[in-house]
Amino acid sequence: MFMPVVKSAFVYAVALALMLIIVGGGIVYVTYGQGTTTPTLTIFNTAETAPCTPQAEQMTPATKRGVLIDFQIKGYSGDEIVEFYVTFEDGRIERLPELSGPFDTLNVTLPDLLRTDRGGELHLTYTPGSQWPDGCHALTAHGLSSNRMATAYLVIKQDDTPTTVGTAQLAVVNDVTETSLGTVGSLVRLHGEGFLNGEAVSVSITKPDGTVVAFPQQIPAGDSGAFVFVFKLGTLEDQPALIGDYLFTAIGMTSGFRASSMFTIETAIASASGEAQMTASILDDPLTRMNRRVQLQGEFFSPSEGITTQLVRISPPGQGVVYPKFVQYADDQGKFDIALNLDERYPVGPYVVTATGATSGKIAVTTFSLTPVAALPTALPTTISLVATATPAPPPTPTVAPGTMPPTGVIEQRAPLVVTEADFNSYLARSPEQIAPFESAVIRFVPGEVQAEFRISGSSIQVRAGLMVQDGRITLVNLQLDGPLDTLFTLEDIQPLIEQRINDPLVSRNLVVREVRVEQGQAILVFE
Repeated sequence: MFMPVVKSAFVYAVALALMLIIVGGGIVYVTYGQGTTTPTLTIFNTAETAPCTPQAEQMTPATKRGVLIDFQIKGYSGDEIVEFYVTFEDGRIERLPELSGPFDTLNVTLPDLLRTDRGGELHLTYTPGSQWPDGCHALTAHGLSSNRMATAYLVIKQDDTPTTVGTAQLAVVNDVTETSLGTVGSLVRLHGEGFLNGEAVSVSITKPDGTVVAFPQQIPAGDSGAFVFVFKLGTLEDQPALIGDYLFTAIGMTSGFRASSMFTIETAIASASGEAQMTASILDDPLTRMNRRVQLQGEFFSPSEGITTQLVRISPPGQGVVYPKFVQYADDQGKFDIALNLDERYPVGPYVVTATGATSGKIAVTTFSLTPVAALPTALPTTISLVATATPAPPPTPTVAPGTMPPTGVIEQRAPLVVTEADFNSYLARSPEQIAPFESAVIRFVPGEVQAEFRISGSSIQVRAGLMVQDGRITLVNLQLDGPLDTLFTLEDIQPLIEQRINDPLVSRNLVVREVRVEQGQAILVFE
């Protein structure tokens, strides 16, 4: 029936909204209609099993890219949204729908929002595509209303090496050294022969981790069935480049002839040169949910010169990731101070950073290390990028950025916390699943009061409440409901629930509230 669903969703949405406002995004999901069954995630229909490092004592379901498998979850709340996360063997975290992106058409019909049935179960058919690396990966199903999680492991096995078909041959060499070795940015020459005269040749690259990327265009063979193609390594896609062995495969689109060749990307990290220096430190930023912020500070460069910065992750030896370079500028004293925002899709492990002055030629080198994130986020960004931002002196009261809210129980927030109306509404607009089945919600901060409007199917309900502190905890004052849907709810049911859900994360973090203020356009929370 419609009414019970709306009622539970409304109570959840109100509690969620006020919790996000009060604790700066520390999300604790309200549970409704949930039994005592332990949540489970099971993987079916894999033809093989293989050892898996996290579960060394038992064999784990194993498959290859392009082979359909089934997931089933049980023990969740009825009709709740469930998000799937994949924690890869190297520590990166991706959200399942994002793994079916523009370079992987195997799962184009996979919906972005996955819901359980009324019994709290969900069956999902899925095909791991080209973006799945080799290795043992953890899949986690997270119920957004029950906050229940279950994890299962899946091994992606290495694909078979393509066999040679027909008379085709392929050579891949460094265009300068004539060897099969290079670094990111090297000119690489592909030389194919033995194809049909004039046929189009498709070229794909299997990366060291097993993922596959295709050339953006096909290469035409000449009248003799041969071709030569030169390109700069690392420019085929706007993604980090892996260190290690690459398998190039060329396939004639008419003949079906196939040939392969290997090329190796080596690590090329410059040594420090000159008196320039640089340090790296990981910031303990309580307002950052998705990112680990790494502060880079350099000095003794030339005044105002451009500085090219390169980030490389190396672990284990001979493997790693090279990230796109970026440029910042020194100040008039030859110093710089920037922050790198590294989200969950950056592998864990040691990193090396080099900074090279454009005019002075000075090179500074430093290192840092990323550890696994403490908890899964509730949402992940849709594109991976290396973002560098200049870092001025920290403001006295930090502001929560849209979509960057910390997980409950991970960070103890001691400084005053400011949540702006614009930032919070931006977060809700980007995360409509948080208020489902409502179609939209708008939060307003006016002096002394929080206001919210929820809409569904042309109907709406308005919520108004003041906030005050009593014995170090938040209480609601003058909670009011107005609108066509207000007959579904009673204040006696809603107020204790919201107050409990607001204060639970404060208690878990040992935080004592001294003052809460709702001003025009923003809410401020002060802790003892």
